[in-house]
Amino acid sequence: MSILSLQIFFPMLCGALVLFLPKINNKTLWAIALLVQFISFLMGLFLCMHFDVLLPTIFQWEERFLWVGSYGLFYHIGVDGVGLAMVLLTSLLSMIIVFLCKDRIEKGGKSLVFAIMLLQTSLLGIFCAIDLFLFFIFWLLSLVAMFFVMVFDVQRNTMKEAKVFFVQGFASSLLLGICFLSLLVMYKQEHGSLSTSLVDLAEMKIPITKQKWMFAALLVAFFVRMPLVPLHTWFLSLLSRSSMIGRVFLLALFITTGTFGLVRIALPLFTDAMLVFAPTVLTIAVINMVYGALLAWRQKSLINWLGYLTLSYTGFVVVGLFSFHEIAITGAIFQWISYSMAIAILIFVSDATDQGPEEIHMSSYAGMARLFPAYTFICVFSLFAILGLPGLSGFVGQLLIFIGTYQSGVYDLPAFLLFGMALTLLLTFVSIFNVLEIIFFGGNRVLQQHPMRINQMTKLIPMITLLLCIFYLGVQPSALLSLLKVHRLEPKVSQIEAIHD
Repeated sequence: MSILSLQIFFPMLCGALVLFLPKINNKTLWAIALLVQFISFLMGLFLCMHFDVLLPTIFQWEERFLWVGSYGLFYHIGVDGVGLAMVLLTSLLSMIIVFLCKDRIEKGGKSLVFAIMLLQTSLLGIFCAIDLFLFFIFWLLSLVAMFFVMVFDVQRNTMKEAKVFFVQGFASSLLLGICFLSLLVMYKQEHGSLSTSLVDLAEMKIPITKQKWMFAALLVAFFVRMPLVPLHTWFLSLLSRSSMIGRVFLLALFITTGTFGLVRIALPLFTDAMLVFAPTVLTIAVINMVYGALLAWRQKSLINWLGYLTLSYTGFVVVGLFSFHEIAITGAIFQWISYSMAIAILIFVSDATDQGPEEIHMSSYAGMARLFPAYTFICVFSLFAILGLPGLSGFVGQLLIFIGTYQSGVYDLPAFLLFGMALTLLLTFVSIFNVLEIIFFGGNRVLQQHPMRINQMTKLIPMITLLLCIFYLGVQPSALLSLLKVHRLEPKVSQIEAIHD
């Protein structure tokens, strides 16, 4: 087993072993889970430190062998720069979640630990899979694991929302499976053999008529997970009922798999169809941005505010990807990684003031700046990173998206897109400063009504770590950009250049 396979399956194997351990006390269970996450993070660091950006190959740490020969199914994994960045981010956030959620893990027991480990393995598998059938298995596994994480968190009764999430996610995944099966049949007809390897399929010429309906199925599956209006109905209800474990996985990692799918699968396989659908998708993305920013402005609950803010920034990422410009695509990837770190910090904020599943107004926690100045500093700069303050990572991603979109010539839409993005940033600016005023610099009611639970300095360490990453990528973006620009499966360059001329 290669180091990359070990990185993927190590959490799940350890989680399965935990299930069969004799009865152990809750503190030992948490310590074992944290140790597993720490080892997994070290393996991610090892992969990153030994990744050579100068190699001409698309994927590194590649492993391929025939899995089911009669059907052309391969166990084919590897990482490019984007996949490696997501592997490291997943390992880091998973470790932080386990570290901060000691009480919940102790109450959830072995079942919750296994669900977390299973979800981590499925996410890592998605980011490393090169074979489409393997990608689909990890895709379904992540859906099941996310459902288990929501259900096994005993502090919340999320069964109703989890069932809606699972049904919608599974239904959309069937479309993804149909698309992959169609690609397998087409490859058989063209080459006389079977293969589900993305590298092999990328060399196949797919007629535009077939590309359209296959890409439409792919788009629905990815848009449900991202999520994008109007396929977002499961998202907000599940978010409001989840605990910190579910929220961080959902907002910072799970929904990014939809965006990653567009980069890994749609761009190299369905370039023509993406060009045809681009005006419609870009219009939906702008609506998504403005819709999310407007409703975020009106929210009184911090969790709902984070949910609508995420909807808005998902639109930003989609605009970057469908601008068909290398700078904008790189900016979109940079933006979602930056946003994942910033939103994780803010979820830790919400958990610090969380009193239960009921909705509590942000005004109930006014005056936090007086009580926790260091804590406030971390949160304020996380919000500024989302807004795009120069010197923070969010600024780099947004700037690249703006530049790439302006230079793009996709159906003469840049002016419309730039206006939509500018309006969204203006609404987000107002919304963020409204939140800052209410929560941090308002009255002093928090001391009397809701004493803060996060009063241990050790719980600030993970947030400081993420904030340092945000600062570092803001002043030294080349550290990540050098990874994102590594050779990867690209769209058909000639066709994209045609629309730029």
